Amino acid sequence: MGGIKKLLDWLEKIAIAGTIVTFTIMIIMGVLQVLFRYVIGSSLYFTEELARYMFIWGVFLASAVCLRRKSHAAIGLFVSWMPARVRRIVLTIASLCCILFFFIIFSKGIELTIATWGQASPALEIPMGTIYLAIPVGGFFMLLFSIENLITEINPKLAGGKAEGKGTEC
Repeated sequence: MGGIKKLLDWLEKIAIAGTIVTFTIMIIMGVLQVLFRYVIGSSLYFTEELARYMFIWGVFLASAVCLRRKSHAAIGLFVSWMPARVRRIVLTIASLCCILFFFIIFSKGIELTIATWGQASPALEIPMGTIYLAIPVGGFFMLLFSIENLITEINPKLAGGKAEGKGTEC
């Protein structure tokens, strides 16, 4: 699993970099919009739309990183009361449900991206498919990271014991 882990680490770094870039652009667009509207007295036509699209991309990429790091918000009280064997079964079932969900997100996201590629966004006039592409990309990352989490839940030795006591939150 060493080579696969390196690949997943690399994908996580891409997702982190993408998140930083998209949220930075989103913040810059917000500042520019306020600056132009209230200081200069004229507004830029594209800032709100670009900020919204960056937010969409950023959320999908950041969600994948949170999933890999198991840092999503979760209510672990119920699961923590379970005996270790039952907890492991419940977390495995939850991971399988997440994998199914992310596979659906990935496959339907591809369909949606293809269907909207010919449409142009109102202000930026870029293909809407580039915006909807965030769905299958984020879904693919989350699918891979969910499979990794499942494998480490089933066999914690593969994760160096780090998966013990934590479940996949989605």
